[in-house]
Amino acid sequence: MPESQTKEKSRILAPDTKTNQHPLWKLNVQGKDKPDDDDDEDVDISSSRPHGMNVMTTAVFIVGQVAGCGVLALPKALNDTGWIGLAVIVMIAGVSVYTGVLLGRCWILLRERRSLSLDHEARQPYPAIGQAAFGKHCRWLVSFCVDFTCFGATVVFLLLASQNIEQLLARSGLEISFCVWLTIVAAVLCPLSWLGTPKDFWQIGLMAALTTAIACLMILVQLVIDAPEMPRAFHGPIQAEDFLASFGIISFGLTGHESFPTIQVDMRRPESCGESIHAYRAINQYRVATRPKGPHYI
Repeated sequence: MPESQTKEKSRILAPDTKTNQHPLWKLNVQGKDKPDDDDDEDVDISSSRPHGMNVMTTAVFIVGQVAGCGVLALPKALNDTGWIGLAVIVMIAGVSVYTGVLLGRCWILLRERRSLSLDHEARQPYPAIGQAAFGKHCRWLVSFCVDFTCFGATVVFLLLASQNIEQLLARSGLEISFCVWLTIVAAVLCPLSWLGTPKDFWQIGLMAALTTAIACLMILVQLVIDAPEMPRAFHGPIQAEDFLASFGIISFGLTGHESFPTIQVDMRRPESCGESIHAYRAINQYRVATRPKGPHYI
């Protein structure tokens, strides 16, 4: 390779000694030396917020969002995967926490290297990270994935909540159609979607975390009470189809990345998001602890 090309390549790969910024960063993020300026459309980066959520509130919010899903989904998945399911849960939980921390660092890096007004609010931080990495096409892809995940999860929870309410009230003699309950639940929860960002409804996250913790505690107490009278459980051989389906359920129950950047934006100190995500790891261990144990259940 000619010496001139080698020097040019080194100049591109090396960071700027004055600004300590990578030239490729300017090319992909700052909009310099690129023909299409539309890549920076609607990318707003926020700063530290004096009235944002602290680390504890953020941790509770993440726990409230993720824990309930896992409590509902993991028992059946663990039953279908057997003992290896415990290792799968630990592995996916570790990967989820690690990637969540990396996602938070990406947002901090983007916020520090982006020279925009500090008064701007980031409405779509996850797509903004994707755009900074690979341009507007990645922004569209990330937006689609986030919207598709949120929509699909919402449909599942609406169906599950309506079915549980129908079965619970049916035991009391109140017969109301599942379709009617689905409409009622959707109408009650719809106004909550009109709220702004997580800092505007952190109380809901606290309520979700408390109700999930109470439910897990009740499960543990009932397990202790029923254990002496329960026969030994029998588990057949693990089927490949059931294992793969359970793997997807476990992955779904231990995720939450689509909302991590949005929660981080509303933090008083966004760089402390990693501390809050570690609370997510702790609650995963707690949820595994609520699984039936002993010869009567395993």
